[in-house]
Amino acid sequence: MIGGDIVQDAEQGFSILSGDQLAAYLAIKLKARRLVFGMDVDGVFDSNPKLNSDARLLADMTPTVAVHYATRSTIGAVADVTGGMAGKIRESVVAARHGIPVSFVSLTKRGRLRKAALGNHVIGSRIQPLRNL
Repeated sequence: MIGGDIVQDAEQGFSILSGDQLAAYLAIKLKARRLVFGMDVDGVFDSNPKLNSDARLLADMTPTVAVHYATRSTIGAVADVTGGMAGKIRESVVAARHGIPVSFVSLTKRGRLRKAALGNHVIGSRIQPLRNL
């Protein structure tokens, strides 16, 4: 479990380093077997499930499909310095392109994080890696 912070930046003076960026970076550097993002919804949806009761959970995605939904999730999104859902998806694609499977699960549902961290199937979204290292 990690979080982001404001960090010194040689070009801008200071910038935001999100927990999502850190998670993907560390997963790659440490050659993690999986990366799990905990959220307040069940995973990645085709539209905002908080605003659209017909939003459909995207259970399994390729990195290409995930990028498509990252782009869509910025439309009408509330400003978030970390990039919000779109930023989370973009960072997860970086990890998936390095061979790391990525899951998005709800932290509001008991046991889901633990199951996902252990590699068990859980309700949520997954981005399958392009290649295995």
